[in-house]
Amino acid sequence: MTVFLLIVVYNKDCRDFLPLYCRLMAEGGTVIVYDNSTAVADNAAVCRENGIVYLGGKGNKGISKAYNAAAAYCLGRSEDGFLCLFDDDTVIPPDYIAEVKKHNGAGKAVLLPMLYSGEKLISPAILKPDFHCDFFSCPEEAKKYSGPSLTALNSGMAVSLKVFADYRYDERLFLDGIDHRFMKDMKKAGVPFYFLDCGLKHELSAFEKPPLESALHRFRLFKSDIRVFDENRWRKILFRRALKLTVQYRTLMFLKELFKS
Repeated sequence: MTVFLLIVVYNKDCRDFLPLYCRLMAEGGTVIVYDNSTAVADNAAVCRENGIVYLGGKGNKGISKAYNAAAAYCLGRSEDGFLCLFDDDTVIPPDYIAEVKKHNGAGKAVLLPMLYSGEKLISPAILKPDFHCDFFSCPEEAKKYSGPSLTALNSGMAVSLKVFADYRYDERLFLDGIDHRFMKDMKKAGVPFYFLDCGLKHELSAFEKPPLESALHRFRLFKSDIRVFDENRWRKILFRRALKLTVQYRTLMFLKELFKS
């Protein structure tokens, strides 16, 4: 069984991550970097010099295209294994690959770790109709939940390569909703979920207050993605998001952006 570890980087220098990449390879993983950077020029050379698979490198193509490119690469090299997804700011514990390998022989399946931001468990979670999540208080509570609204964030998720024999991520989604759509699709297809007995740390940008220009750019991406994610309720969800940001930043710029075509 091959464990592929995909790390999507955005305007980060891969030299800063070499100790992590080398550690993961020493632990038996195949490291793939998909480079969505628009401002770093030599990540390709750094990866190739260190035996790391390099994909992307042609600007920011979004998360779904990165995942699909990695899935295609993995399927071309192995029919049995897992593709593990990571953001470039996720802390991957030393026992992660060993935990994934415990599920050798699981067949078509999705493995979910416990993902934390600080001390808060942010994934798995319960997805509400308004696109917000209710969070579990502890891993035990998450593992007991068997309702239809279970969701999980991308980072740390391990997906059996057998899933990609007949599935690809919706490339109309650039950033938001990719994980929730994936979870919905897997539940609809009857693909089982298993929990990994390891915790990952991730500093989620949604819990921070970025500068106004960054927040506006992020809102424009959300505005496009939410229309694809929920064709029925996107207006309501988008309006609530605009109001929240208007209050948070004390500016009408988000409302003006809302009503642009």
